[in-house]
Amino acid sequence: MKKTLKNLLAPVLFLAVVLGIGFLPKEASLTAQAYPGSVLSSSIKQTGQTKTSLSISWSPSSNTAKYRVYIRDYSDYTSDYQLAGETTATSFTFNNLKASTEYNVRIQSVDAEGTANYGIGAYDLFTLPGSISGFKQQQWWYWIDTIDLSWDKLSGVDGYEVTLYNSKGKRVKRVKVSGYSSSASFRKVSKQVYTAKIRAYKKINGKTYYGSTAKTYCITQARIRSVKLAKKKLTIKWNKIPGATGYDIYVSTKKNSGYKKVKSVSAKTTSCTITKFNRKKLTKKKYYVYVETKKKVGKKTYKSNGLYAWPSNSSSYIYLS
Repeated sequence: MKKTLKNLLAPVLFLAVVLGIGFLPKEASLTAQAYPGSVLSSSIKQTGQTKTSLSISWSPSSNTAKYRVYIRDYSDYTSDYQLAGETTATSFTFNNLKASTEYNVRIQSVDAEGTANYGIGAYDLFTLPGSISGFKQQQWWYWIDTIDLSWDKLSGVDGYEVTLYNSKGKRVKRVKVSGYSSSASFRKVSKQVYTAKIRAYKKINGKTYYGSTAKTYCITQARIRSVKLAKKKLTIKWNKIPGATGYDIYVSTKKNSGYKKVKSVSAKTTSCTITKFNRKKLTKKKYYVYVETKKKVGKKTYKSNGLYAWPSNSSSYIYLS
């Protein structure tokens, strides 16, 4: 009887071994490998920033042993994602970045076997605004009392705050312009030396951050009151510009070219007499004159532009092309 039962069970045991049913140890059973889950894009948050760093965090994904974190400079359309590092945490800090820049990041989930998914991306991540270069007076339109300022545009800012101070240091005007702009104008200004300051700003997670301040000086060209050529002498008189530290006088025999500096005077002086031009005594020719206003700050000297000139035979100005 026992032999018969054994003979009957043999085929069943053989079938169970082949199919792996019930009788195999747990570690020998066949199981499907779970693919690493994706990090939810909506869970990626910017948690901190400086001018050169950016910190993020995210919610954990399933079946993940570690994360690979990539970054790209959004302002450089030709750039690709670069691996910044790996972490077992759900946060990461990127260093050695550029100020005033928008970055994109991508996070790959990697399982214990080293299998990684494609990676989820996140956008609108910013470093803090940095300093502004190229800030200068573009033009001072004397006859319409308007100053034009320009600067080198930054890529990752919301806008710029530009403030104008008079020659006594009092704030007189302030404007805010879009981050897409690289210029601003101030109208109804008086004839004096102004100080202009600019800083970029960016709103991140509900808080507005400002970059460092750049400064320049706005200087109007001095208006000539009279130019007289008599007895081989050219006498020039002009209006004083408050805040100036001096004036340079330029003369030419041509309307739009050939101007040469013939004299420099202090801020207290508002007239001068010229007896020679190009090392020669003056003749009865027509001469063109303009006065450039100067502002010396430390070792640097700021100057007005030479936009208008006055002929020696007329009391009206001409526009220099």
